[in-house]
Amino acid sequence: MTILNYESNDYKLGLLVGVSRSDIAPQRWHEGQKHTIATDKRLIYKFQGLLTCNQIPLLWYNDIAHDDPDFEAIQILATAGFVRTENYNNLYFNPEGTVNRAVVSVAVVNVMGFDWLNPEVPTFLDVPKENFAYRAVETMAAKAIVSGVGNGYFAPNLRCTREQLAFIIGKSGDFNVYQLFGNSGTPLDAQPLKRRELSRILILYLVLRSQYGID
Repeated sequence: MTILNYESNDYKLGLLVGVSRSDIAPQRWHEGQKHTIATDKRLIYKFQGLLTCNQIPLLWYNDIAHDDPDFEAIQILATAGFVRTENYNNLYFNPEGTVNRAVVSVAVVNVMGFDWLNPEVPTFLDVPKENFAYRAVETMAAKAIVSGVGNGYFAPNLRCTREQLAFIIGKSGDFNVYQLFGNSGTPLDAQPLKRRELSRILILYLVLRSQYGID
């Protein structure tokens, strides 16, 4: 669905919005031919950020207003498929809802850009191969980022706390998590992590990675 167009003397730039894909990018039409002018992920995120900072939704959520303080973060990570709706049968993001350990695992592995592992034998008894977070959990376990809750269990449905997310990010990247949480305006405590907070912190992480040139 094209909702915004820019035209000059020799080309038209169509901003394609509302597509549930991570490869949304500006397209240029010149003499009837379409050319993709942004395929690099950083450029795609930058382009998506340009749209969302102007309050243009990439995905529609009934409970995320255009002036929501986390509108940009939620929109970009949802479009990328990192942190999506809890229920695909409705248009609600549930920003104040909590996040379980499985969802956090998938989001973190996506944002960190790790290579996904898919071992034949599960590491944890409660995360079998058919679990949607299996590859993410196995990837982080192989990197010694997570070790489960003991006795061979990971507890994928257990609510993740802010401290736990900070611990995971601290073991995954090169950033000072206190600064990361402080800059995002999120308390670093033992309270359950909210869905909006997960999006807010991870989008700031992506921004900082880009600024410091970390691949």
